[in-house]
Parts: sequence; structure tokens; C-alpha cells
Amino acid sequence: MSFMTSLASIIKKPSKHKKEIRLVLITIGIALLLFTLINCGDIFRVFVIIVGALYLFTTEKLPIELTAFLIMVVLMIFNIVTPTEGVSGFSNSATITVMAMFILSAGIQKTGIIHILGRHIFSFAGNNELKQILAISMIVGPMSAFVNNTALVAIMLPMVLDLAKRSKIPSGRLLIPLSFVAMSGGTLTLIGNSTNILASSILESSGFPAIEMFEFTNLGIIMLLATIAFFVFFGRFLLPYSGAEKNNEENEIENDFLAEIIIEKGSKLIKKSLKKSGFLEKNELKVIKLIRGDNSFVKDCENMPLEEGDIVLIKADEQRIFDLDKNSKDGIKLLLDFDETKKRFPAGTGQIVKVVVRSSTMFHQKSLSAINFWKKFNATVVGIQRDDVSEKRLSNMPLKTGEIILIKTNKQTLTEIQNSNDFVVLETVEKEFNTEKMWTAMAIVIGVVIVSALRIMPIMVSSLTGVLLMIFANCLDFKSFRTNVNWNIIFVLAGVIPLGIALEKSGAAEEVAKIILFLANFLPPIFILGIFSLFTLFLTSIISNNASVILLIPIALSVAEKLELNPFSFVLAVIFASSMTFLTPVGYQTNAMIFSAGNYKFKDFFKVGAPLSIILVVISTLLIVKFWGL
Repeated sequence: MSFMTSLASIIKKPSKHKKEIRLVLITIGIALLLFTLINCGDIFRVFVIIVGALYLFTTEKLPIELTAFLIMVVLMIFNIVTPTEGVSGFSNSATITVMAMFILSAGIQKTGIIHILGRHIFSFAGNNELKQILAISMIVGPMSAFVNNTALVAIMLPMVLDLAKRSKIPSGRLLIPLSFVAMSGGTLTLIGNSTNILASSILESSGFPAIEMFEFTNLGIIMLLATIAFFVFFGRFLLPYSGAEKNNEENEIENDFLAEIIIEKGSKLIKKSLKKSGFLEKNELKVIKLIRGDNSFVKDCENMPLEEGDIVLIKADEQRIFDLDKNSKDGIKLLLDFDETKKRFPAGTGQIVKVVVRSSTMFHQKSLSAINFWKKFNATVVGIQRDDVSEKRLSNMPLKTGEIILIKTNKQTLTEIQNSNDFVVLETVEKEFNTEKMWTAMAIVIGVVIVSALRIMPIMVSSLTGVLLMIFANCLDFKSFRTNVNWNIIFVLAGVIPLGIALEKSGAAEEVAKIILFLANFLPPIFILGIFSLFTLFLTSIISNNASVILLIPIALSVAEKLELNPFSFVLAVIFASSMTFLTPVGYQTNAMIFSAGNYKFKDFFKVGAPLSIILVVISTLLIVKFWGL
């Protein structure tokens, strides 16, 4: 049978041959892409790679660091960059500096400075929402200038949730300000976020002076104050749940967890229903689904007579799930990792804690069965905070970055999880801090900043020196090199840096610049600067801010050169706009971390972030022109 006859046979029965059709189409697509890349010039190849990268970054079909690694390899395969240029991202000063800053941030975190500071400032806020937003801003804004903002939000998240709980204010009223102010605070100094460091490295490699530590602090202060003022006078009225009075049963339901229980042999509920037996009312549970063998029952399942081995998908608050775990009631047992065969903790032992899924590489769009949670973390999952149930079993449901889960573990493992970059522990758990080294850690970080600001040594050298001092002073142990570095960001930086080289080397940046130059015939230069800010803002909302900077700074430099304008002003427009990732929960990791914890909807970020973004784009464009000129 010929290929065309086989293909026609497959197409006639799409439901039966769905996988075959998909495989054929993917094969054809890859073949066409390779043919195009082989038979076209470097400029077109770069544009094809950029479009493919944007697609993968946006859809997350692959982990973003794997996409970045793929970009690097493809660029070398087609000789768009040399092998040395292709791997230059791993030795780039920006990559090394960002890695060092993660470790320095960990030193600050482990000595407890932020927790102690937060406890004192929160003491004056009381139950007043406005004071709470100001208190959060007072800590997060200035600290973001020197501590990685992702790490800072991870530290502050449990504290803010605890404050919201004690003051009976919905957490959704406080977590967006936490994330947005942390991002704005990152514009205060060169080391405020990885994007700033990366932009300075690109600028230096293009023949311009590197950005100094406090070179744009004046504008950063204004941007931070504008962000805080926005929430004080206007933005807080756009936040979800307009008042504390709405923190009622309706919101409590949204905070409930999905879990699974199994009807054990000899259970008193066999041949009885969950509803008529009073089990649901007594334990304050809601039944979502009953699973019996290969069959699932949703409609009126709470009234179905139970059989041995039935699995029931329930919805309940964390306390009810704790109770089910500690005390098996009426022959009903809570499933660990949603698998009745697993007996990893003896009955009544272990500790259940609430954590936010933080690592996109480890968890995003992966099911619990695929993750093999117990093997990786010596812990089991007992609940997932989610409304929808798209799969038959919870073990087959793909997790999302920022999602809240309940895990059961022992005390020793819990300490390791608290120190991990994979989670943010939301429980109020006693945590040991090395407070004796508090001022030592602070002195080291301040020393790194001063040495760099005075140009005694480059920021990469001063930050690496600071890492060594942290270890020699016992503020951190050597293990911190592995556990406290966000390797996702390191690999993204190393992977996308060659793309910036390819943009310049191939002439692709210049071709895009020509299109923008066409607009310059009709618009004044300040509008061109504003267009760069808006486009960066849009791009950063769907891909990483680091990738946006890599793509746009070469184009910005080319446009500035052609128009005979100040290139530094255009670079600053890109830097500041890349720190305004307010429109979606997926544009920046701090937004993803608070998304589930604050019970937000996707539209909540756009509702609050759009007006703030417009305000900050206008302010930054006008002040860049005023301070640095065009």
C-alpha cells in the first residue's frame, strides 16, 4: 500500500488514528522546518528560531530552560553562531553574577533578618488593610534592591498569608501588592533583578560602558513610589474581594482541597450512602465523584450505597483532611498520593503541611504519578487546592506552578523542603535561623554593593567574593551552591544569550530596526521610545523578562544608532518595561507563586496590572528623556 493510500486511510478514521495523524503532521512540520532552515539565509533562520522560541516559551510545551538550551544548540548547528559564542552564556558575567546573587540572598534569608524586620513592621499594621499594604511595601520595596525578588516573595508569602488570616482580610487583597512592589523594587539597583544584570552585560559586549550599581536608582525610586501610591489611592479598589466582609463561607469553599478516600474492608459504611449515614455532615465534606473500578459516578454519588474498594473524591478544608488522616473513621482511609497501595507512613504519624508549588521544571503540567513525589522528596501528597476536576483520578491531574498542595512528611524532610527552591511552605512552622550571623551577612552584602558602586572591582568579582565570605563566615554552608541557586534562570540566561549574539551577527536586529525607523518618519523620538516600552511590556507578559531583554536590546541599540539618539535611554526603556510584568500570572515567577495562594483569576492581574503598567510606562518614558535625554 502506498504512503498516500495509508495517509488517506488514517484521515478517514480520525478518532481511531488520532495519534498517527498527529505524528504524521509533526513529522511533516519538522521536515519542512529543517528544509527551510537549511535553504535560507541567516537572517531568516534567526527569525524562524525566534518565532519557534516565542511559541515554546508561551505554550510551555517544553520547560523554558530546555527551550533556551534548544535555541543555543540550533544556533550552533546552523553555524549562525560559533561553538564558542554558542556556549558563551555559561561563562557570561551576567549568568555568573545572577548565580552569586541567589546565594547571597540565601545568606540574608537564613539569618532571619527579613522575618525579624517583618514581625516588627507588621506589628503596627494591625487589622487596617491600608497599613498592611504600606507595611508590606516598606519591607519588600527597599529589600528588592539587594535581595532577589523571587526569593524575597517566597520568604514573605507565609508571613503575609498569616497576617491576612489573623486580621480576617482576604489574602487576595495583599498578595498582588506584594508581588508588584517586589518587581518595582527590583529597578532600584543593578543587582535588583537578573534582567538588570543581563542588560548591563549585553550593553558592555556591544562596546558601551557597563551600567553602574546606582545608575538608574533615581528613576527606580520614583517607579517604586508610583507603584505604592497606585495601591494606596487607586489600585486597592481594583483588587479582588472588595472588603473583609466577603471573606465568608463562599471564599472558604474556594480554599478547600481535593482529596481521595477509600472504603476499606469491614467498613461500617459498606451498603450505606455517605449522605444518609451522616458521614458527610459529621465531617463537613463535599463529595465530587465516586470511583468504582473503571467506572466514575458524579450525579447523586453521595446517595449511592458504598462497596469495599470504592474511592471517593472529596472536597474539604485542610483541618478536615488533617482529621481524616489522624483518625481513620468508620473504615475510611485518606489516600496518600491517591494510591491505596502506598503505606509510607504508619497511621497517625507524619506531619501535613501546606506548600506552594514553585519549580516550573519539576512540576508544571506534570501529574503526580509522573513526578514520583515520594522518591524525589520523601513526602506524599494528600490534597490539591483546585476547583475543577479534569481527570478521573487526582494522581493523573497535571499540576501548575503556583498551585497549593497538602503534603505529608516527617520533621527532617520538612526542614529540607523549607530550604528547597521547589516549594514555598505556607504553614507557620518553627524554623531555625542563624541569627548570630545576621549582621555578618548584612555587612557582606553591603560590602558587595559598596565595592561595586565605587568601581573597586566588577560586580561579578565582588559578588563571588561575597559568596566566599558568606561560606567562610558560616552564614551558609557549601551545599547552598546547589540548593539555593535557581538553576532554571541560570540555564535560561545561558541559553538565550547566544540568541542576542545571533540577532546582531546575522543582521536580523538591523532589519527589525529598519521597520521601526519607518515609523520614525511619522512620530517624534519620544514616541519611538514609548513604543519600545509598550512592546517590551507586551512581550514580557508572555515570555520571560530575560528573553525579552535579549531580543530587544540589540534592536534598541540599532534603532538609536540609526536615529542618532542616546542608546542608553533606549536600553533603560527596555529594562524598566521588562520589570512591569503585571498583566498576567505567568509573566514572572512571583506572580505565579501568588496566583493560587491568593485564589486569583487570570483576569485579576490584568484588571490591576493594566492601569499600573500604563502609568509606569508614561512615567518612565518621560523621566528617561528628562534624566538622560534623547
